[in-house]
Amino acid sequence: MKRLRIPKNLRIDKLISRFPTDKIQGFHRDKVYAILHFLRSQMRHLNRHGYYPGCKKLYFVPLSSDVLNTVVGKSYKQLLEWMQLAGIIVIDRHYIIGKKCRYYRLDDHYLGSSPKWVTVTSESILRKKVDPKWHLAPTSVEYLHSWLEPSKLQIDAVAATKVVEHLAQKRIAKYRGANISDVKKRAGLTKSMTLDLITEIQKPKDRYDQDLFGYRLHTPLTRIKKELRGFITCEGEEIVQLDIRNSQLFFSLWLLNSKNWAVSNTNHRELKQLFHNSTFTIGNSKSINTSYTIMVVKSLEIRYGQGLQHHPYCKDVCSGTLYEKVVEHLDKAGFFPTHWKFKQKRRKVKKTLLAQLFANPNDVEHQASTYSDDKRPIIESFQEIYPEIYELFQMIKLTDYRELCRLLQRVESTAVLGKVCKAIRKELPGTPIYTVHDSIATTRSNIDAVKQVAFDAIADFIGFEPALKEEPWSEFSNALPKRLRPAA
Repeated sequence: MKRLRIPKNLRIDKLISRFPTDKIQGFHRDKVYAILHFLRSQMRHLNRHGYYPGCKKLYFVPLSSDVLNTVVGKSYKQLLEWMQLAGIIVIDRHYIIGKKCRYYRLDDHYLGSSPKWVTVTSESILRKKVDPKWHLAPTSVEYLHSWLEPSKLQIDAVAATKVVEHLAQKRIAKYRGANISDVKKRAGLTKSMTLDLITEIQKPKDRYDQDLFGYRLHTPLTRIKKELRGFITCEGEEIVQLDIRNSQLFFSLWLLNSKNWAVSNTNHRELKQLFHNSTFTIGNSKSINTSYTIMVVKSLEIRYGQGLQHHPYCKDVCSGTLYEKVVEHLDKAGFFPTHWKFKQKRRKVKKTLLAQLFANPNDVEHQASTYSDDKRPIIESFQEIYPEIYELFQMIKLTDYRELCRLLQRVESTAVLGKVCKAIRKELPGTPIYTVHDSIATTRSNIDAVKQVAFDAIADFIGFEPALKEEPWSEFSNALPKRLRPAA
């Protein structure tokens, strides 16, 4: 028996009677259900603002034509057109061959609907794998899958569902007076998708995939709201995660070592994986961008040592004082309102600076938002304090502004998945392991041993010692009302 997840308020019989399907070859309602199931699966990758990576339209996601053709057959284009005519989906028809694909989303009427499960009766659908087959990037992660099984990972679904209801109502109340219909739609969609994740944690199935951009591993644990992690346990034991302080900037230290830019070394498997399909692809070492980047890093190493060990940027990142240095620089220029406290200033600098480092300075939209007059002094302060690092980052972004973000995510994934988790599996066999991108989680009784292994593995790979911080998942629920918090 195969079951598919579709919007609860979909009335397929009424739509079929109103919009004839006799011209669609091999039409079956299960094919519509399969497309909706695939669409909802893709929506797991929407960020907290409702955008899919690389798409500027709210709630729109891509659908692979290969998957659609495999699952529903050659008539998938006719099915998509019928679904739009019937008001089930909306299609963004603007696409550029090789650059931009078509995007799809549920129609407003179904966008915030709760899900329901339907049983498949079509023989052709029963024979197919409806869930998209995600390509696992070169870093192998299969060994992490066993710890996602419901027999080991449990969630208090009743208590978590009450929190989901509370957060949805809180969001609506917060934005009352704005475009309330849009707010309700967003809140309803978030609620629906979060309830889906709670269900996923309880169901034994393949619940992980790894993207090709930064090789990040995506599981229900990475997608679920932070406040709900406190309701999750491993074999009844509390889960604690290890966070790397200043993780985004810390992983950039890997890029400051010339030996890591040996992209012409085709025998180095790890480097081939990390630079795969980037502007610094193996075999492209003769390009101006690649060779010039290597030359700049090597010239800096003459002054600051191998891997820039003695550069102020490296020292400030490792000590966790970089944002403080930028705040101090801006304070001297009178940048902040006089009534702002230090924490507020630091929060502003951290959020804005990271956005600016990864943004496209030549893009009109980025210039209007990320590089606006009230934010530009932050990146300018960073440039004044660490001029060589700023220029190096801009050089990496020269051909494609996303390159810095892509490389840092791949360094993170290689460190966490390829180094730390494999070391834990080897040195501490049978130890529960969970990852939330740049964080490693395990049970309370194993945290000390895992922390030591993680510290050694990251320091060996990056070349600098990380600052690791323990965070029990139960503390993520402290912002909730006491009546909704996990039982102690």
